[in-house]
Amino acid sequence: MDIKIDLLKAWADKRTFSCNGSPTCRAKLVNLMNNVAVLEVVENEESYMQKYNVEHADKIGTTFRLSAQYAWNAIYF
Repeated sequence: MDIKIDLLKAWADKRTFSCNGSPTCRAKLVNLMNNVAVLEVVENEESYMQKYNVEHADKIGTTFRLSAQYAWNAIYF
């Protein structure tokens, strides 16, 4: 298991995933710097989560950082 390779695959696939660190509870990987993943807040596609898209519309498209290990866990578990 190579975390960096897995994260680069998720980045190339533009995969979105559940992420508790995102105000919409969804994110995607936009950069990987050493052991830090830079994630972008994305809209949550689930119908029951639409209120988060409205409440946090000003944060969609912004980025935040997360440990690469935590990002990997969010994507693959």
